[in-house]
Amino acid sequence: MMLLLGCFKVVPDLDRVPGKVWRKVSGTAVDTDYLPRIISFQDESALELMLRCADRAPDDLRTELEALTLGDRRCDPFLKNLYALGFARAMRIEGSAAAVCPEDTAAELAAVCRDRRPDLIVTGCQSSDGGSGLVPLFLAETLGIPCVTQVLDFTLLSDGRVEVRHQGDEGIAVRRVRTPCVLAVGNAACTYLRFPTVKAKLSLGRQPATVLPPVGEETMAGLRLQSLRGPDRKRAGVVMEGDTAEERVRRFLARYGKEWGLL
Repeated sequence: MMLLLGCFKVVPDLDRVPGKVWRKVSGTAVDTDYLPRIISFQDESALELMLRCADRAPDDLRTELEALTLGDRRCDPFLKNLYALGFARAMRIEGSAAAVCPEDTAAELAAVCRDRRPDLIVTGCQSSDGGSGLVPLFLAETLGIPCVTQVLDFTLLSDGRVEVRHQGDEGIAVRRVRTPCVLAVGNAACTYLRFPTVKAKLSLGRQPATVLPPVGEETMAGLRLQSLRGPDRKRAGVVMEGDTAEERVRRFLARYGKEWGLL
């Protein structure tokens, strides 16, 4: 049997924040409690890829899926939804999600991984709110196992390895990796988490989430979001004047040709 553990994060849906709020705030806490909660988008892709991987696993290889998150009771509906989708165990580490401290988050996740001993740990590359991109790397380093980032898809093999398709520096690469390992899912296309059926929700989705105590100190207690700032979408541009396309091209080459090595 191969055990796959998906680590995900529940975050406020910041797309629902009104545009006028996206400004620098000093000295005043910004409240996001009113926002609906969602699974961070790359973590959602990771969970869906786990389900797809289990669907196409070799017939002689039994797989079991587990899910783990760090947060408060607002995460429980998402854990129950994963039960309905076929996850055997859905766990939550009690805490405040440690949004700004990837080291603490990785330490909490690693403690559970040592206890559960999964063959494959699947996460998103980075969360929608913090976006440090460090948690899967810290997690792999803490456990002393390999980590493959920017994963687009993966398939279990009968010999206990996993075939991983990921975005590399020179394009998409495919490699076979021995387990245990950490797979950090990047921008995988069309990997929205599926919806459970009503029957599955009624029969499986009522299971309570397994709540685990944190292993570290609550170093993040009392921290609150202090400011929100919208992304700068301004782009610099130069308009090439000219009556014809040929004239505009000549002006462009005269201005940038030597600098860019075009002449």
